[in-house]
Amino acid sequence: MTRVRTCLRLYPTMIEYCQARLARETEAQSIAKKMQKLCTPFGTLTRWDEEQRRLEVSAKIADMDSSRR
Repeated sequence: MTRVRTCLRLYPTMIEYCQARLARETEAQSIAKKMQKLCTPFGTLTRWDEEQRRLEVSAKIADMDSSRR
């Protein structure tokens, strides 16, 4: 079975008064920590990029074509 690495870049966002905005520094860190905690039981790798203020989430997934064989 072939493995493929998939990566998402999550930018912590707040919604207030029906408007979305990027989270402030402390909010962003709090959101990232929560997401990292939620990802842990699934073995999903996460990395907080302080400079970009984003959470990189990656996982190895089975290649769909090879899993059908």
